[in-house]
Amino acid sequence: MREAARRAWRAFSGSLSAKVFAGLFCLLSAAGLALYAVVAAAFPQSYDAALGVRTDARIAEVGAELERLPLSEGVEFLSSWCAQTGFVATLSTDERSWTFGNVGEATSEVLVAPAAEEDDGEPLITAVSEVSFADGASGMLALIGSPADEAFFGEVFQGLLPPVLLLIAAVSAAGAWLVSRLVARPIVEVSGISQRLAALDFTWRCPEGRRDEVGALGRNLNAMAEDLARAMEDLERANERLTREMEAVRALAGERKAFFAAAGHELKTPLAVMRAQVEGMQLGIGDFADHGRHLPRVLAAVERMEALVRDILEASRLDAAGEGVALAREPVDVAAAVRAAVAEVEPLARERGVTFEVRVEGEAEAAGGALGVAVEGAALARGDAFAEGEASPFAAAPTVLAAPDLLAKAIGIVVGNAALHAPAGSTAVVRVGCGSLAVENPCGPLAPQDAAALCNPFARADASRAAATGGTGLGLYLAKTICALHAFPFAVTVEDATFRVEMLF
Repeated sequence: MREAARRAWRAFSGSLSAKVFAGLFCLLSAAGLALYAVVAAAFPQSYDAALGVRTDARIAEVGAELERLPLSEGVEFLSSWCAQTGFVATLSTDERSWTFGNVGEATSEVLVAPAAEEDDGEPLITAVSEVSFADGASGMLALIGSPADEAFFGEVFQGLLPPVLLLIAAVSAAGAWLVSRLVARPIVEVSGISQRLAALDFTWRCPEGRRDEVGALGRNLNAMAEDLARAMEDLERANERLTREMEAVRALAGERKAFFAAAGHELKTPLAVMRAQVEGMQLGIGDFADHGRHLPRVLAAVERMEALVRDILEASRLDAAGEGVALAREPVDVAAAVRAAVAEVEPLARERGVTFEVRVEGEAEAAGGALGVAVEGAALARGDAFAEGEASPFAAAPTVLAAPDLLAKAIGIVVGNAALHAPAGSTAVVRVGCGSLAVENPCGPLAPQDAAALCNPFARADASRAAATGGTGLGLYLAKTICALHAFPFAVTVEDATFRVEMLF
């Protein structure tokens, strides 16, 4: 039984319709009972008082009329008047007594009783007054009031109208408060919340204490606000990401446009030189008639153009790879790749008098060879102390997960850049750390912003952009692009007349 009662209470408290119905039912029932109690308590007293006042007024009217009539005519007037009004009148003089109207059980005893009741419980109101007649006679007149007519009942009820109206106003106010409490106020709150929701303000929260439909509406609005807030945040993040991607696409388009414009410029000059040389040899003009002297120059120009075209194609391929081509990564021994790159540029370095010094972190032995390569243990340089027999944490050669061919190409580019541009007789230092590679070589005066610009396509340190050094101007750009494909940071800096290219793995 208790469980059934609890279920019924939960069902009631969870229904707004049930609560409004029950509240109004109880309120109106209480109002009806209160109205009945007011009428039951006030009507008898009001009726008695009103009837007494009416009887006193009638006897005063009758007394005034009798004063204008002699006794004989007064008796006839009283008989006619009682027949019309329903009153019972008793007139007593010194000589005799008269009784008029429906006497019933009324006797002369009424003269000593101010009020009495009939057998059926209806009130009998008695009024006694001394009267005099025009002929000098006098006597006592008693009126016994019978039940009033319907018009009199209306008058009595009109007297009860103010308290009844007051009760009705109180009940109406209570009903309006109940309805506004249960229905109107939540609707106003939801209206305000909907306005904030329309303004994309999701900081509000509806009260969730109620268990009826209004509470369910509040919980649903809260859930919707949270979902919309998350959706707006996701949309904003997606919009920011799309904006960044669009900016990157525009920047890439601009870079490609600049790249091809620079490529056309780089190809135009050697082609014009080659054409002039070939036409001169073909026509035998002046010194160009000596083909054996000029053909090697033409061949050198062709080789430079071939290298330039090869680098342009490589740059285009890397750009395409950056648009979604997955890299086949595998562990790469960075130190071995560096040594291979140094060995490859050894003829150029020896020709220009440049010495390479390779420092691999974790290698304690120093080695040198015909290539002018020196290896220094970084553990000793850092001053780290290891107990006897304890293995250094850097004992293993630094490795990185990368595409072997691409990483080897990037390392070869930065090492070759040092061999090509380091001053004659200087030393280029290659530092291989755990997660980093840095190539340092002396350089002439160069602003930091100019150093960073060397990563742009066809950029050269000299303002004339001449290719006298033999490079294509795409080397550092290709190295940076390869690192970007691997998500490896790549930086070019100049400090204290030292040119430094650094990769982080």
